[in-house]
Amino acid sequence: MRSFSRRSIVVPVLLAVFFSAAATSPVRAQTLFTRDLCAPGAGNIGHSWVSIPSQTDLRTPEAICQAVPGLVTVAQGVDDSPLPSRLWTYDCATGACSSGQPIPEPGCTTSTCFCVDPGDGIDVVPAAATSLPINRCDTFTPITLVPGFKSYLYSIPFDTFLATCADLVAYIGLPATGTQRATITRLDCATGTFSQLTAGTASCAAVALVRGDAYRISYYLGGVSPGYSFTNAVACTPIAPPAAASCPISDLAFLNASTFAWSAPAGCPLPPAYDAIRGDLDCLRGFCSQAITPLSYSCAGCTLLEDDDMLDTAAGDPAIPAVGAGYWYTARVDGGTWNPPAGMTCSDWDFMLPPGGCP
Repeated sequence: MRSFSRRSIVVPVLLAVFFSAAATSPVRAQTLFTRDLCAPGAGNIGHSWVSIPSQTDLRTPEAICQAVPGLVTVAQGVDDSPLPSRLWTYDCATGACSSGQPIPEPGCTTSTCFCVDPGDGIDVVPAAATSLPINRCDTFTPITLVPGFKSYLYSIPFDTFLATCADLVAYIGLPATGTQRATITRLDCATGTFSQLTAGTASCAAVALVRGDAYRISYYLGGVSPGYSFTNAVACTPIAPPAAASCPISDLAFLNASTFAWSAPAGCPLPPAYDAIRGDLDCLRGFCSQAITPLSYSCAGCTLLEDDDMLDTAAGDPAIPAVGAGYWYTARVDGGTWNPPAGMTCSDWDFMLPPGGCP
């Protein structure tokens, strides 16, 4: 499928957006990753700095404690002077929350302690060696690292184009020269030792990021961060194309500002009846990059332009999006797939559009 979008800036601008998908049916709530947690010991042994995907069912310490019975504490941030971060620590046994900041975290209404927001890494301490199942996926969501602190415990996406410490520094825009260079720190939960890399050095460019680990981002020599905002550094992993029998459409294109058309898929075994839909462009920002089915639908519905149309292979829409907004469009053979024939993108439209929300 080719899906096209129209966006209004000052006048409507036509943009082409390509999407592709999978032939298989992923399992809902498929585990994205299983993170091993080390047994506790002296010093920092047993503290695991864990990445959490931006779309997660582990949004509170209460949920994390329930997911892994036997956890001792779950924290957001790191108690590591002289580089402290915002820090809330939740006791899984007693439910007590401790912090130097207000309790619960300001703006968090679902926990008595803190909420796991996109980009937040967590510090987990178990009573014995165990593992933490990570569900759902990373999305292209905005990340905000708040100003005024000396460090952050940052959650690296599980599926990312960032390969090294230097990639992370460059992507966020952290200082890599002068006396206030950023540092990127990883904690080895088995030994309790820290590996600290300084931005702008050869070792920062050479050392690979470890999947599943959260990293402490801080200023060298203890400078206070001004805060950063950026899009989650998610990779786009193309997924398999659909079977030819599901009649994928490959050549959808606009004929003019309000009409688009396509060709009947060659050899399609389904009747030549077509569905055409329109949706809001904003929902596409929530698409998962991994080939898994999310627990919630980024595009919760659509506007039906044609339903079981057997007259032609074209559809029109006179609507114009509001300034700064946009629409996407696509079509399918009725009963077939919304996905295109070639593996060009990372999102399965058949699973991103909810049952009953579109024809």
